[in-house]
Amino acid sequence: MQNDPQQVRNIIPKHLQQHIQQQKQQEQQHVATTKATTSNNKATTKQQQATGKTTYIKPCINQQDFAQTLSNYRVFVHNYNKALPETNKNIRHYNNNVLQHKSNEDATKEIENKISLFHYSNSSSYNNWQYNKSVEKFNKENGLWLKKRKIQSVKPATVEYFAAFLHEYMTQLHKRNKIRTQAGINHKQNLPDFKLNPNNIIKQMRNGIQNLDVSTRSVRRHRQRLEECGILKDYSFHSHARPIQISFNTSVLCASESSKNQKQQKTENQTLSSDKRTVCPHTNVVVTSTFKNNKKKKEIVDNQSHDKEVKSANAYKNNYKNTKPQVAKSEIAGPAEISKKEAQYSQNLRDRLEIPFDFAAKLANGEFDYYLPIDKRRLLYEVRTGTLNADEFKEFCIQDFLKSSAKLWKNNHAAAGCWYNTYEMLMNEWFVTFAGVTFDKKTTFEKLLEYRYRLNRAKSFFDHTNWNNVRYPSDYFNLQVKDPKNVCFGYTRKFWKQKLKKDEQYQAKQAKRRGKAKRIDAQRKQDRQHNRKLKAAVNKFLKKTITFDQLTDYVTNNLPSSYLYKIPNIIQEKTKTYA
Repeated sequence: MQNDPQQVRNIIPKHLQQHIQQQKQQEQQHVATTKATTSNNKATTKQQQATGKTTYIKPCINQQDFAQTLSNYRVFVHNYNKALPETNKNIRHYNNNVLQHKSNEDATKEIENKISLFHYSNSSSYNNWQYNKSVEKFNKENGLWLKKRKIQSVKPATVEYFAAFLHEYMTQLHKRNKIRTQAGINHKQNLPDFKLNPNNIIKQMRNGIQNLDVSTRSVRRHRQRLEECGILKDYSFHSHARPIQISFNTSVLCASESSKNQKQQKTENQTLSSDKRTVCPHTNVVVTSTFKNNKKKKEIVDNQSHDKEVKSANAYKNNYKNTKPQVAKSEIAGPAEISKKEAQYSQNLRDRLEIPFDFAAKLANGEFDYYLPIDKRRLLYEVRTGTLNADEFKEFCIQDFLKSSAKLWKNNHAAAGCWYNTYEMLMNEWFVTFAGVTFDKKTTFEKLLEYRYRLNRAKSFFDHTNWNNVRYPSDYFNLQVKDPKNVCFGYTRKFWKQKLKKDEQYQAKQAKRRGKAKRIDAQRKQDRQHNRKLKAAVNKFLKKTITFDQLTDYVTNNLPSSYLYKIPNIIQEKTKTYA
Protein backbone atom coordinates (compact mmCIF):
# COMPACT_ATOMS: atom_id res chain seq x y z
CA MET A 1 0.00 0.00 0.00
CA GLN A 2 1.41 3.37 -0.96
CA ASN A 3 1.89 5.78 1.91
CA ASP A 4 0.13 9.13 1.91
CA PRO A 5 2.74 11.93 1.54
CA GLN A 6 0.92 14.02 4.13
CA GLN A 7 1.06 11.18 6.65
CA VAL A 8 4.74 10.60 5.96
CA ARG A 9 5.39 14.30 6.45
CA ASN A 10 3.64 14.20 9.82
CA ILE A 11 5.81 11.28 10.98
CA ILE A 12 9.10 13.03 10.15
CA PRO A 13 10.24 15.24 13.05
CA LYS A 14 9.98 18.96 12.53
CA HIS A 15 13.72 19.66 12.77
CA LEU A 16 14.41 16.99 10.12
CA GLN A 17 11.79 18.54 7.85
CA GLN A 18 13.49 21.91 8.17
CA HIS A 19 16.87 20.32 7.47
CA ILE A 20 15.56 18.60 4.31
CA GLN A 21 13.88 21.79 3.16
CA GLN A 22 17.07 23.80 3.67
CA GLN A 23 19.04 21.22 1.68
CA LYS A 24 16.57 21.51 -1.20
CA GLN A 25 16.75 25.29 -1.13
CA GLN A 26 20.54 25.21 -1.11
CA GLU A 27 20.56 22.89 -4.13
CA GLN A 28 18.18 25.15 -6.01
CA GLN A 29 20.28 28.16 -5.14
CA HIS A 30 23.43 26.39 -6.31
CA VAL A 31 21.87 25.87 -9.75
CA ALA A 32 20.70 29.51 -9.98
CA THR A 33 24.05 31.00 -8.99
CA THR A 34 25.97 32.46 -11.92
CA LYS A 35 29.69 32.08 -12.57
CA ALA A 36 30.28 35.86 -12.38
CA THR A 37 29.44 36.12 -8.65
CA THR A 38 32.27 35.92 -6.18
CA SER A 39 32.54 33.26 -3.52
CA ASN A 40 31.59 35.70 -0.73
CA ASN A 41 28.49 36.89 -2.56
CA LYS A 42 27.53 33.27 -3.23
CA ALA A 43 27.70 32.40 0.46
CA THR A 44 25.69 35.47 1.47
CA THR A 45 23.01 34.86 -1.16
CA LYS A 46 22.71 31.19 -0.19
CA GLN A 47 22.27 32.05 3.48
CA GLN A 48 19.63 34.70 2.86
CA GLN A 49 17.57 32.63 0.44
CA ALA A 50 17.86 29.50 2.55
CA THR A 51 16.54 31.28 5.64
CA GLY A 52 14.05 33.40 3.72
CA LYS A 53 15.12 36.52 5.65
CA THR A 54 16.68 39.82 4.63
CA THR A 55 19.52 41.19 6.71
CA TYR A 56 19.75 44.82 7.84
CA ILE A 57 22.28 47.08 9.49
CA LYS A 58 19.73 49.38 11.09
CA PRO A 59 16.24 48.09 10.32
CA CYS A 60 13.33 50.46 10.78
CA ILE A 61 9.63 50.64 10.02
CA ASN A 62 8.77 53.99 8.48
CA GLN A 63 5.34 55.27 7.54
CA GLN A 64 5.31 53.56 4.15
CA ASP A 65 6.42 50.25 5.69
CA PHE A 66 3.75 50.57 8.38
CA ALA A 67 1.00 51.13 5.80
CA GLN A 68 2.26 48.34 3.55
CA THR A 69 2.44 45.92 6.47
CA LEU A 70 -1.17 46.63 7.39
CA SER A 71 -2.14 46.13 3.74
CA ASN A 72 -0.30 42.80 3.66
CA TYR A 73 -2.01 41.86 6.91
CA ARG A 74 -5.47 42.46 5.45
CA VAL A 75 -4.67 40.41 2.34
CA PHE A 76 -3.23 37.59 4.46
CA VAL A 77 -6.25 37.52 6.79
CA HIS A 78 -8.68 37.67 3.86
CA ASN A 79 -7.09 34.65 2.19
CA TYR A 80 -6.86 32.81 5.52
CA ASN A 81 -10.52 33.36 6.41
CA LYS A 82 -11.57 32.52 2.86
CA ALA A 83 -9.98 29.07 3.10
CA LEU A 84 -11.43 28.23 6.52
CA PRO A 85 -14.95 27.06 5.43
CA GLU A 86 -13.50 24.21 3.38
CA THR A 87 -11.09 23.31 6.19
CA ASN A 88 -13.85 23.29 8.82
CA LYS A 89 -16.02 21.21 6.48
CA ASN A 90 -13.32 18.55 6.41
CA ILE A 91 -13.03 18.77 10.19
CA ARG A 92 -16.81 18.19 10.57
CA HIS A 93 -16.59 15.19 8.28
CA TYR A 94 -13.69 13.84 10.32
CA ASN A 95 -15.58 14.37 13.60
CA ASN A 96 -18.64 12.59 12.18
CA ASN A 97 -16.44 9.56 11.50
CA VAL A 98 -15.20 9.76 15.10
CA LEU A 99 -18.77 9.81 16.43
CA GLN A 100 -19.72 6.85 14.24
CA HIS A 101 -16.69 4.89 15.42
CA LYS A 102 -17.45 5.64 19.09
CA SER A 103 -21.07 4.53 18.61
CA ASN A 104 -19.99 1.22 17.10
CA GLU A 105 -17.18 0.40 19.52
CA ASP A 106 -16.76 0.88 23.27
CA ALA A 107 -13.50 2.27 24.59
CA THR A 108 -11.42 0.02 26.79
CA LYS A 109 -9.87 1.03 30.07
CA GLU A 110 -6.50 1.41 28.40
CA ILE A 111 -7.94 3.72 25.73
CA GLU A 112 -9.67 5.84 28.37
CA ASN A 113 -6.38 6.27 30.23
CA LYS A 114 -4.64 7.30 27.01
CA ILE A 115 -7.41 9.80 26.24
CA SER A 116 -7.10 11.31 29.72
CA LEU A 117 -3.33 11.55 29.34
CA PHE A 118 -3.76 13.18 25.93
CA HIS A 119 -6.14 15.83 27.28
CA TYR A 120 -3.82 16.53 30.19
CA SER A 121 -0.76 16.99 27.97
CA ASN A 122 -2.67 19.19 25.48
CA SER A 123 -4.76 21.16 27.97
CA SER A 124 -2.70 24.33 27.44
CA SER A 125 -2.61 24.04 23.64
CA TYR A 126 -4.26 27.12 22.12
CA ASN A 127 -3.11 26.49 18.53
CA ASN A 128 -5.92 24.49 16.97
CA TRP A 129 -3.78 23.49 13.99
CA GLN A 130 -1.20 21.83 16.23
CA TYR A 131 -3.93 20.30 18.37
CA ASN A 132 -5.60 18.74 15.32
CA LYS A 133 -2.28 17.28 14.19
CA SER A 134 -1.87 15.71 17.62
CA VAL A 135 -5.41 14.30 17.34
CA GLU A 136 -4.60 12.77 13.95
CA LYS A 137 -1.49 11.15 15.35
CA PHE A 138 -3.37 9.78 18.38
CA ASN A 139 -6.25 8.42 16.31
CA LYS A 140 -3.87 6.84 13.83
CA GLU A 141 -2.24 4.86 16.63
CA ASN A 142 -5.31 4.10 18.77
CA GLY A 143 -8.37 4.48 16.56
CA LEU A 144 -10.89 7.26 15.99
CA TRP A 145 -11.60 8.37 19.55
CA LEU A 146 -10.84 12.11 19.60
CA LYS A 147 -12.51 14.94 17.68
CA LYS A 148 -10.72 17.85 16.08
CA ARG A 149 -11.24 21.46 16.99
CA LYS A 150 -12.90 23.96 14.70
CA ILE A 151 -10.50 26.58 13.27
CA GLN A 152 -11.58 30.07 14.27
CA SER A 153 -11.36 32.97 11.83
CA VAL A 154 -9.42 36.16 12.50
CA LYS A 155 -11.88 38.84 13.62
CA PRO A 156 -11.79 42.45 12.32
CA ALA A 157 -10.94 43.82 15.79
CA THR A 158 -7.62 41.98 15.74
CA VAL A 159 -6.16 44.54 13.34
CA GLU A 160 -6.08 47.11 16.19
CA TYR A 161 -3.97 44.76 18.29
CA PHE A 162 -1.71 43.97 15.34
CA ALA A 163 -1.16 47.70 14.75
CA ALA A 164 -0.31 48.14 18.44
CA PHE A 165 2.17 45.24 18.22
CA LEU A 166 3.73 46.79 15.12
CA HIS A 167 4.07 50.19 16.78
CA GLU A 168 5.73 48.63 19.82
CA TYR A 169 8.10 46.74 17.53
CA MET A 170 8.92 49.99 15.70
CA THR A 171 9.84 51.58 19.03
CA GLN A 172 12.04 48.62 19.94
CA LEU A 173 13.85 48.85 16.59
CA HIS A 174 14.52 52.55 17.12
CA LYS A 175 16.02 51.96 20.57
CA ARG A 176 18.06 49.06 19.20
CA ASN A 177 19.42 51.18 16.35
CA LYS A 178 20.43 53.91 18.78
CA ILE A 179 22.36 51.48 20.94
CA ARG A 180 24.00 49.84 17.94
CA THR A 181 25.05 53.26 16.61
CA GLN A 182 26.62 54.23 19.91
CA ALA A 183 28.42 50.88 20.06
CA GLY A 184 29.67 51.22 16.49
CA ILE A 185 28.04 48.00 15.23
CA ASN A 186 27.52 48.20 11.46
CA HIS A 187 27.34 44.59 10.26
CA LYS A 188 24.13 43.14 8.87
CA GLN A 189 21.86 40.93 10.94
CA ASN A 190 18.42 39.41 10.69
CA LEU A 191 15.44 41.25 12.10
CA PRO A 192 15.35 40.89 15.89
CA ASP A 193 12.49 39.14 17.62
CA PHE A 194 9.57 41.15 18.93
CA LYS A 195 9.54 41.37 22.74
CA LEU A 196 5.86 41.37 23.61
CA ASN A 197 4.75 42.56 27.03
CA PRO A 198 0.95 42.91 27.29
CA ASN A 199 1.32 45.63 29.94
CA ASN A 200 3.23 47.82 27.48
CA ILE A 201 0.55 47.32 24.85
CA ILE A 202 -2.32 48.48 27.06
CA LYS A 203 -0.26 51.47 28.27
CA GLN A 204 0.20 52.86 24.75
CA MET A 205 -1.16 56.39 24.43
CA ARG A 206 -2.63 57.96 21.32
CA ASN A 207 -3.22 61.71 21.34
CA GLY A 208 -3.22 61.64 25.14
CA ILE A 209 -5.78 58.80 25.30
CA GLN A 210 -5.19 55.15 26.04
CA ASN A 211 -4.95 53.38 22.69
CA LEU A 212 -6.47 50.03 23.78
CA ASP A 213 -8.64 50.17 26.87
CA VAL A 214 -8.54 46.40 27.38
CA SER A 215 -7.04 43.87 29.76
CA THR A 216 -3.81 41.95 29.33
CA ARG A 217 -5.88 38.79 28.85
CA SER A 218 -7.44 40.28 25.70
CA VAL A 219 -3.98 41.12 24.37
CA ARG A 220 -2.83 37.53 24.95
CA ARG A 221 -5.93 36.09 23.26
CA HIS A 222 -5.47 38.16 20.12
CA ARG A 223 -1.77 37.37 20.10
CA GLN A 224 -2.62 33.66 20.22
CA ARG A 225 -5.06 34.06 17.33
CA LEU A 226 -2.42 35.86 15.26
CA GLU A 227 0.05 33.11 16.07
CA GLU A 228 -2.48 30.46 15.13
CA CYS A 229 -3.11 31.96 11.70
CA GLY A 230 0.64 32.33 11.02
CA ILE A 231 1.13 36.10 11.17
CA LEU A 232 3.18 35.69 14.37
CA LYS A 233 5.48 32.72 14.80
CA ASP A 234 8.45 31.28 16.71
CA TYR A 235 6.95 31.85 20.16
CA SER A 236 9.56 31.76 22.94
CA PHE A 237 8.85 31.95 26.67
CA HIS A 238 11.61 32.59 29.21
CA SER A 239 10.03 33.55 32.53
CA HIS A 240 7.06 35.36 33.99
CA ALA A 241 9.25 38.35 34.79
CA ARG A 242 10.34 38.79 31.17
CA PRO A 243 8.35 39.48 27.98
CA ILE A 244 7.86 36.71 25.48
CA GLN A 245 9.79 36.72 22.22
CA ILE A 246 8.02 36.23 18.94
CA SER A 247 8.67 37.14 15.30
CA PHE A 248 6.52 38.54 12.50
CA ASN A 249 5.83 36.61 9.32
CA THR A 250 8.25 37.95 6.70
CA SER A 251 5.53 37.79 4.04
CA VAL A 252 3.51 40.31 6.08
CA LEU A 253 6.11 42.52 7.73
CA CYS A 254 7.75 45.28 5.68
CA ALA A 255 10.96 46.87 6.94
CA SER A 256 13.63 49.05 5.39
CA GLU A 257 17.14 50.20 6.07
CA SER A 258 17.28 53.26 8.28
CA SER A 259 19.01 56.25 6.72
CA LYS A 260 20.77 59.02 8.62
CA ASN A 261 18.35 61.77 7.61
CA GLN A 262 15.24 59.66 7.67
CA LYS A 263 12.42 60.76 9.96
CA GLN A 264 10.06 58.23 11.44
CA GLN A 265 6.51 59.07 12.38
CA LYS A 266 3.86 57.47 14.48
CA THR A 267 1.64 56.13 11.81
CA GLU A 268 -1.41 55.63 13.94
CA ASN A 269 -1.44 59.37 14.56
CA GLN A 270 -2.15 61.98 11.92
CA THR A 271 0.80 62.67 9.62
CA LEU A 272 2.27 66.08 10.35
CA SER A 273 2.90 68.30 7.37
CA SER A 274 3.69 71.99 7.32
CA ASP A 275 1.73 72.69 4.15
CA LYS A 276 -1.37 70.64 4.93
CA ARG A 277 -3.39 70.79 8.12
CA THR A 278 -6.62 69.21 9.26
CA VAL A 279 -9.28 71.84 9.93
CA CYS A 280 -11.39 70.82 12.90
CA PRO A 281 -14.79 72.32 13.75
CA HIS A 282 -15.25 74.96 16.44
CA THR A 283 -11.69 76.28 16.08
CA ASN A 284 -10.14 79.26 14.39
CA VAL A 285 -8.82 78.65 10.88
CA VAL A 286 -5.36 80.19 10.98
CA VAL A 287 -2.48 80.35 8.53
CA THR A 288 0.51 80.49 10.86
CA SER A 289 4.06 81.52 10.25
CA THR A 290 5.09 77.88 10.14
CA PHE A 291 2.93 77.44 7.04
CA LYS A 292 4.26 80.53 5.32
CA ASN A 293 7.85 79.83 6.23
CA ASN A 294 7.97 76.67 4.11
CA LYS A 295 7.20 78.68 0.95
CA LYS A 296 9.30 81.75 1.80
CA LYS A 297 12.29 79.72 2.90
CA LYS A 298 12.72 78.11 -0.53
CA GLU A 299 13.16 81.55 -2.11
CA ILE A 300 15.37 83.14 0.52
CA VAL A 301 17.41 80.51 2.33
CA ASP A 302 19.62 79.85 -0.70
CA ASN A 303 20.76 83.48 -0.64
CA GLN A 304 21.29 83.67 3.09
CA SER A 305 24.32 82.47 5.01
CA HIS A 306 23.69 80.31 8.07
CA ASP A 307 26.69 81.77 9.88
CA LYS A 308 27.75 85.20 11.03
CA GLU A 309 28.14 86.35 7.40
CA VAL A 310 24.48 87.15 6.65
CA LYS A 311 22.44 90.11 5.64
CA SER A 312 21.85 92.86 8.12
CA ALA A 313 18.80 92.97 10.31
CA ASN A 314 17.21 95.65 8.15
CA ALA A 315 17.23 93.29 5.16
CA TYR A 316 15.08 90.80 7.02
CA LYS A 317 12.68 93.52 8.05
CA ASN A 318 12.34 94.77 4.46
CA ASN A 319 11.65 91.30 3.13
CA TYR A 320 8.73 90.74 5.49
CA LYS A 321 7.60 94.26 6.17
CA ASN A 322 4.02 93.79 4.97
CA THR A 323 3.61 90.11 5.77
CA LYS A 324 0.93 89.43 8.36
CA PRO A 325 -0.88 86.28 9.43
CA GLN A 326 -4.16 85.74 7.65
CA VAL A 327 -6.95 85.02 10.07
CA ALA A 328 -10.37 83.76 9.18
CA LYS A 329 -13.28 84.07 11.54
CA SER A 330 -14.37 80.81 13.06
CA GLU A 331 -17.89 79.58 12.67
CA ILE A 332 -18.90 78.53 16.15
CA ALA A 333 -22.00 76.37 16.37
CA GLY A 334 -23.39 73.26 17.97
CA PRO A 335 -23.51 71.98 21.57
CA ALA A 336 -19.68 71.98 21.87
CA GLU A 337 -19.57 75.76 21.37
CA ILE A 338 -16.39 77.50 22.51
CA SER A 339 -16.84 80.73 24.41
CA LYS A 340 -15.76 83.96 22.76
CA LYS A 341 -13.42 84.67 25.67
CA GLU A 342 -11.45 81.46 25.14
CA ALA A 343 -11.33 81.95 21.37
CA GLN A 344 -10.18 85.55 21.73
CA TYR A 345 -7.56 84.54 24.28
CA SER A 346 -6.08 81.95 21.94
CA GLN A 347 -6.24 84.40 19.05
CA ASN A 348 -4.20 86.91 21.07
CA LEU A 349 -1.47 84.31 21.52
CA ARG A 350 -1.67 83.39 17.86
CA ASP A 351 -1.21 87.03 16.85
CA ARG A 352 2.01 87.21 18.86
CA LEU A 353 3.72 84.61 16.64
CA GLU A 354 6.62 86.09 14.68
CA ILE A 355 7.78 85.38 11.13
CA PRO A 356 10.99 83.29 11.56
CA PHE A 357 13.33 85.55 9.57
CA ASP A 358 11.81 88.69 11.07
CA PHE A 359 12.03 87.10 14.51
CA ALA A 360 15.73 86.31 13.99
CA ALA A 361 16.39 89.90 12.95
CA LYS A 362 14.73 91.26 16.09
CA LEU A 363 16.79 88.95 18.26
CA ALA A 364 19.96 90.14 16.51
CA ASN A 365 18.96 93.80 17.09
CA GLY A 366 18.52 93.18 20.82
CA GLU A 367 14.80 93.95 20.94
CA PHE A 368 14.21 91.17 23.48
CA ASP A 369 17.21 91.73 25.76
CA TYR A 370 14.91 92.64 28.66
CA TYR A 371 11.96 90.48 27.73
CA LEU A 372 9.82 88.99 30.50
CA PRO A 373 8.42 85.55 29.63
CA ILE A 374 4.70 85.07 29.54
CA ASP A 375 3.17 83.97 32.83
CA LYS A 376 2.90 80.21 33.15
CA ARG A 377 -0.69 80.57 34.38
CA ARG A 378 -1.71 82.03 31.03
CA LEU A 379 -0.02 79.13 29.24
CA LEU A 380 -1.72 76.66 31.55
CA TYR A 381 -5.07 78.27 30.76
CA GLU A 382 -4.34 77.79 27.05
CA VAL A 383 -3.41 74.14 27.66
CA ARG A 384 -6.70 73.46 29.40
CA THR A 385 -9.22 75.51 27.42
CA GLY A 386 -7.43 77.13 24.48
CA THR A 387 -7.93 76.50 20.76
CA LEU A 388 -4.29 76.49 19.63
CA ASN A 389 -3.27 73.15 18.16
CA ALA A 390 -0.14 71.32 19.27
CA ASP A 391 2.06 72.74 16.48
CA GLU A 392 1.02 76.33 17.10
CA PHE A 393 1.49 75.99 20.84
CA LYS A 394 4.94 74.44 20.28
CA GLU A 395 5.99 77.31 18.01
CA PHE A 396 4.74 79.90 20.50
CA CYS A 397 6.64 78.27 23.38
CA ILE A 398 9.88 78.13 21.37
CA GLN A 399 9.63 81.78 20.40
CA ASP A 400 8.84 82.81 23.97
CA PHE A 401 11.81 80.78 25.22
CA LEU A 402 14.20 82.35 22.69
CA LYS A 403 12.98 85.80 23.64
CA SER A 404 13.73 85.01 27.29
CA SER A 405 17.19 83.68 26.41
CA ALA A 406 18.19 86.80 24.47
CA LYS A 407 19.44 88.39 27.70
CA LEU A 408 22.45 86.03 27.67
CA TRP A 409 23.82 87.83 24.60
CA LYS A 410 22.78 91.39 25.40
CA ASN A 411 26.45 92.47 25.60
CA ASN A 412 27.54 90.46 22.56
CA HIS A 413 24.65 90.12 20.11
CA ALA A 414 24.64 87.14 17.76
CA ALA A 415 23.92 87.59 14.06
CA ALA A 416 20.46 87.02 12.59
CA GLY A 417 21.60 83.96 10.66
CA CYS A 418 22.83 82.33 13.83
CA TRP A 419 19.49 83.02 15.52
CA TYR A 420 17.65 81.60 12.52
CA ASN A 421 19.71 78.42 12.66
CA THR A 422 18.90 78.15 16.36
CA TYR A 423 15.19 78.61 15.68
CA GLU A 424 15.18 75.92 12.97
CA MET A 425 17.08 73.51 15.22
CA LEU A 426 14.63 73.99 18.10
CA MET A 427 11.62 73.59 15.81
CA ASN A 428 12.98 70.29 14.50
CA GLU A 429 14.35 68.77 17.72
CA TRP A 430 12.43 70.22 20.67
CA PHE A 431 8.99 69.17 21.90
CA VAL A 432 8.80 66.20 19.49
CA THR A 433 9.08 62.44 19.89
CA PHE A 434 11.84 60.41 18.30
CA ALA A 435 9.43 59.70 15.44
CA GLY A 436 8.93 63.42 14.74
CA VAL A 437 5.46 63.74 16.28
CA THR A 438 4.75 66.92 18.23
CA PHE A 439 4.09 66.61 21.96
CA ASP A 440 0.62 67.34 23.22
CA LYS A 441 0.18 70.78 24.76
CA LYS A 442 0.39 69.54 28.34
CA THR A 443 3.75 67.80 27.75
CA THR A 444 5.09 70.83 25.88
CA PHE A 445 4.09 73.08 28.77
CA GLU A 446 5.84 70.87 31.33
CA LYS A 447 8.98 70.70 29.19
CA LEU A 448 8.97 74.49 28.79
CA LEU A 449 8.97 74.96 32.58
CA GLU A 450 12.03 72.72 32.78
CA TYR A 451 13.85 74.71 30.09
CA ARG A 452 12.99 78.00 31.81
CA TYR A 453 14.45 76.78 35.07
CA ARG A 454 17.65 75.60 33.38
CA LEU A 455 17.97 78.91 31.52
CA ASN A 456 17.59 80.91 34.74
CA ARG A 457 20.25 78.80 36.46
CA ALA A 458 22.65 79.40 33.56
CA LYS A 459 21.95 83.15 33.60
CA SER A 460 22.60 83.26 37.36
CA PHE A 461 25.95 81.59 36.79
CA PHE A 462 26.96 84.03 34.02
CA ASP A 463 25.87 87.05 36.08
CA HIS A 464 27.72 85.83 39.15
CA THR A 465 30.98 85.35 37.23
CA ASN A 466 30.55 88.47 35.00
CA TRP A 467 30.99 86.18 32.01
CA ASN A 468 29.93 87.62 28.65
CA ASN A 469 31.67 85.15 26.35
CA VAL A 470 28.67 82.84 25.85
CA ARG A 471 28.81 80.48 22.88
CA TYR A 472 26.70 81.13 19.77
CA PRO A 473 22.98 80.31 20.32
CA SER A 474 22.99 77.60 17.64
CA ASP A 475 25.85 75.89 19.49
CA TYR A 476 24.73 76.73 23.01
CA PHE A 477 21.21 75.26 22.70
CA ASN A 478 22.37 72.08 20.95
CA LEU A 479 21.36 69.43 23.48
CA GLN A 480 24.14 67.14 22.25
CA VAL A 481 26.77 69.67 23.42
CA LYS A 482 27.27 69.21 27.17
CA ASP A 483 30.41 71.25 27.80
CA PRO A 484 30.57 72.01 31.57
CA LYS A 485 33.28 74.63 31.05
CA ASN A 486 30.96 76.92 29.10
CA VAL A 487 27.83 75.83 30.98
CA CYS A 488 26.09 74.82 27.77
CA PHE A 489 22.35 74.28 27.85
CA GLY A 490 22.79 70.51 27.55
CA TYR A 491 24.92 70.61 30.70
CA THR A 492 22.20 72.49 32.64
CA ARG A 493 20.15 69.30 32.71
CA LYS A 494 22.31 68.49 35.72
CA PHE A 495 20.71 71.44 37.54
CA TRP A 496 17.24 70.18 36.68
CA LYS A 497 18.05 66.70 38.02
CA GLN A 498 19.31 68.26 41.25
CA LYS A 499 16.09 70.23 41.55
CA LEU A 500 13.98 67.13 40.95
CA LYS A 501 15.98 65.26 43.57
CA LYS A 502 15.50 68.06 46.13
CA ASP A 503 11.80 68.25 45.30
CA GLU A 504 11.52 64.50 45.69
CA GLN A 505 13.25 64.62 49.08
CA TYR A 506 11.03 67.49 50.16
CA GLN A 507 7.90 65.67 49.01
CA ALA A 508 9.05 62.55 50.85
CA LYS A 509 9.49 64.55 54.06
CA GLN A 510 6.12 66.21 53.61
CA ALA A 511 4.49 62.85 52.93
CA LYS A 512 6.11 61.47 56.06
CA ARG A 513 4.84 64.40 58.10
CA ARG A 514 1.37 64.14 56.62
CA GLY A 515 1.35 60.41 57.28
CA LYS A 516 2.36 60.94 60.88
CA ALA A 517 -0.26 63.67 61.37
CA LYS A 518 -2.85 61.46 59.71
CA ARG A 519 -2.03 58.57 62.01
CA ILE A 520 -2.22 60.83 65.06
CA ASP A 521 -5.55 62.24 63.91
CA ALA A 522 -6.91 58.75 63.22
CA GLN A 523 -5.75 57.62 66.65
CA ARG A 524 -7.43 60.57 68.30
CA LYS A 525 -10.63 59.92 66.38
CA GLN A 526 -10.55 56.28 67.39
CA ASP A 527 -9.88 57.21 71.04
CA ARG A 528 -12.90 59.54 71.02
CA GLN A 529 -15.08 56.77 69.63
CA HIS A 530 -13.82 54.33 72.26
CA ASN A 531 -14.41 56.86 75.04
CA ARG A 532 -17.97 57.46 73.86
CA LYS A 533 -18.63 53.71 73.82
CA LEU A 534 -17.10 53.32 77.26
CA LYS A 535 -19.15 56.17 78.73
CA ALA A 536 -22.33 54.84 77.13
CA ALA A 537 -21.68 51.42 78.66
CA VAL A 538 -20.97 52.99 82.08
CA ASN A 539 -24.23 54.94 81.84
CA LYS A 540 -26.12 51.72 81.24
CA PHE A 541 -24.44 50.25 84.33
CA LEU A 542 -25.33 53.26 86.47
CA LYS A 543 -28.91 53.02 85.26
CA LYS A 544 -28.81 49.37 86.26
CA THR A 545 -29.56 48.24 82.72
CA ILE A 546 -26.53 45.93 82.75
CA THR A 547 -24.46 44.39 85.50
CA PHE A 548 -20.84 45.15 86.25
CA ASP A 549 -19.76 41.81 84.81
CA GLN A 550 -21.60 42.58 81.62
CA LEU A 551 -19.88 45.97 81.56
CA THR A 552 -16.41 44.46 81.92
CA ASP A 553 -17.21 41.77 79.35
CA TYR A 554 -18.35 44.40 76.88
CA VAL A 555 -15.19 46.49 77.37
CA THR A 556 -12.94 43.42 77.11
CA ASN A 557 -14.55 42.19 73.91
CA ASN A 558 -15.15 45.49 72.10
CA LEU A 559 -12.54 47.98 73.34
CA PRO A 560 -8.75 47.94 73.78
CA SER A 561 -7.49 46.27 76.92
CA SER A 562 -6.31 49.58 78.40
CA TYR A 563 -9.90 50.84 78.62
CA LEU A 564 -10.75 48.19 81.17
CA TYR A 565 -8.73 50.16 83.74
CA LYS A 566 -10.58 53.37 82.94
CA ILE A 567 -13.91 52.05 84.19
CA PRO A 568 -13.40 53.13 87.85
CA ASN A 569 -12.49 56.70 86.91
CA ILE A 570 -15.47 57.02 84.58
CA ILE A 571 -17.80 55.67 87.25
CA GLN A 572 -16.47 58.22 89.82
CA GLU A 573 -16.91 61.08 87.36
CA LYS A 574 -20.44 59.98 86.51
CA THR A 575 -21.34 59.48 90.20
CA LYS A 576 -20.20 63.01 91.08
CA THR A 577 -22.19 64.36 88.16
CA TYR A 578 -25.37 62.55 89.19
CA ALA A 579 -24.82 63.52 92.84
